[in-house]
Amino acid sequence: MTPGKPRVNLPGYVNTVPHFASALATGRLVARKFFTVDTRAIQHIVHTSGYRYKKCVDITQMNRNMFGRGILWASGNVHKRHRKVINPAFVAQQLRSFLLLFQTIGSCMTRKYSAGKSGSIYPLEARSTLDVIGQGIRALPDPFPATFDYHLGALDDARDELFRSMDSLLHCGATYPDAFSDSLSFKTVCRRIAQQLFAQKIWILPQRMDQDGISFRANASEDPQHQLDEDEVLSQMRTIILAGHDTVPSSLSWMLYELAKHPDAQRKIREEIRALRAQLPDAAAFTVADLDSLPYTNATIKEALRLHPILPTIFRTAEEKDIVLLAMPIVTSDRQTIKELHAKKGQDFSMSISGYSRLQSV
Repeated sequence: MTPGKPRVNLPGYVNTVPHFASALATGRLVARKFFTVDTRAIQHIVHTSGYRYKKCVDITQMNRNMFGRGILWASGNVHKRHRKVINPAFVAQQLRSFLLLFQTIGSCMTRKYSAGKSGSIYPLEARSTLDVIGQGIRALPDPFPATFDYHLGALDDARDELFRSMDSLLHCGATYPDAFSDSLSFKTVCRRIAQQLFAQKIWILPQRMDQDGISFRANASEDPQHQLDEDEVLSQMRTIILAGHDTVPSSLSWMLYELAKHPDAQRKIREEIRALRAQLPDAAAFTVADLDSLPYTNATIKEALRLHPILPTIFRTAEEKDIVLLAMPIVTSDRQTIKELHAKKGQDFSMSISGYSRLQSV
């Protein structure tokens, strides 16, 4: 790094964002790591530099242990190959096709919450998300098909084998033997079911454009740039279930929390939705265009995601020497001004998305 290295005590890092944008942490028990919310540095490391900043080794290994060799594990050219295969499933047109499913399961969730006695909605949100994952990635043009043609039945407490193994994993507690055993059990069940579905579906998916269909089709592709090996394909199922099930309920819960603190915002959202409902025929479901026409509601969703991002921190390691320019120069304790960082190979970076999103300049 540059001379005059700033050393800053970092407790409550996000809360100190107004006072500094970057800091270098060093110590006997802490590896040399650069913490930053600097807009220019994050843009360079995450975007413009391509794959010159890889995922940290410990994060990569943790992702492999949890998700297998799926897209969250992949890095560099392997990640580029995974993205090329999976990205078409996330185009806007494809995502909009899930609206009816979201509305159906969302209505079921609200009915169950209204009929229950629990004050916490998070468990129902998590179960609803599992059912959406289980049914939402459409395989065939049935009225209500399944993701991997597999119904988890989480909202109905069906206690399906895959749901049971995942539920046990998520509630295993902090003891290492239980956590390891439950993780291994989930991997085994998930992989076996994925192999069965893979064998059943590979010959009938030539036109599918959803996440799971693209993964299956990619495995049979003749183009090496559009191929995933069998283990990578099967790991996608575990990735989608484990990584996907918590993000939606967490974001929803944070948004409801913020709305509970701001009753005026609740009132504006209700008025906006009622005004739109009054323009539609009785019992007509909202379309994608209808939902897009709710500016205040959509702004509220974006604001909740800004304040409570799904991924609060991104970690990267420099693959080679590099110069990282700063939008907000660092002033060291000896009054030197640092406008660029000279990163060595192996330098670790911790980029706070939570802090970045709270910068007034952004």
